[in-house]
Amino acid sequence: MRLTEYLEALKNYPDEQLTDELGICDNWTIFLNTDFNTYMEHLRQSENYMFDKEILKTDGVGYLFSYIPRAAKLQAFNDILPFSTTGFGNNHTEQEKIESERQLRDYTITVILNAYPGKKVEEIQDLRALAMMAEDIGKFAIREKVPICMPKSIGNKHVNGKDLSRIVYYRPGEE
Repeated sequence: MRLTEYLEALKNYPDEQLTDELGICDNWTIFLNTDFNTYMEHLRQSENYMFDKEILKTDGVGYLFSYIPRAAKLQAFNDILPFSTTGFGNNHTEQEKIESERQLRDYTITVILNAYPGKKVEEIQDLRALAMMAEDIGKFAIREKVPICMPKSIGNKHVNGKDLSRIVYYRPGEE
């Protein structure tokens, strides 16, 4: 699916359909292909994000940010977490495995969007906060011409059909 179509759908689908139609859920993943430090600086300078803490990993580094004052969290890591790709694990089709390999090869940053348990902002549901973050990141990718992949964008309603064309990819110059 084209990123611009997906961003439009995020705005138009009701909250109760975001998971079934667009895949939005807790621990939702986005991959970017850009310099990690540049992206971290973007988040730190944005009014939409507040730096919370550094996440130390044995094989890299990550950072935790709050979005919309504590309505949701964003975790960013300087690598692709294999378990978050489209075809990771057992019982996947050959095409899903190919997608997974492509995601591991073509992207450099994993961003995970999380609901913020116990911290609610009135009028903003968890899924809507996650959708707003996904939209913000998608707009950043278009504006800065950063390749992006949303591997979980198939939507629960479409997962059984394995409609991999619903995976959102943006490659500057192709859309």
